[in-house]
Amino acid sequence: MSYCHVLIHTARAIPILLVDRSLWRSIRTHIVGLTIDVCELAGRVGAVLLFPVAVPIVAILIVASMRREGREQDCPSSSVDTAWTQDAQRTH
Repeated sequence: MSYCHVLIHTARAIPILLVDRSLWRSIRTHIVGLTIDVCELAGRVGAVLLFPVAVPIVAILIVASMRREGREQDCPSSSVDTAWTQDAQRTH
């Protein structure tokens, strides 16, 4: 076959391939798999890059939570809390 014949056969095959559903299904399957892999990789890289930032933030939140719990145990409840609790007990 000459180059001209191959070119003509290829030109005829391309419109048929554009309509072929199995080809598009195959392409879609590979694209979805590739997209999932790229998202996984981006998530892992992001987690590694954000780890030095996330650890101090989580530590600050834990310390703040522990301090708040300590203050709630040390100081008596305010008069507003007491009044609300008594009102809630009366209605039940």
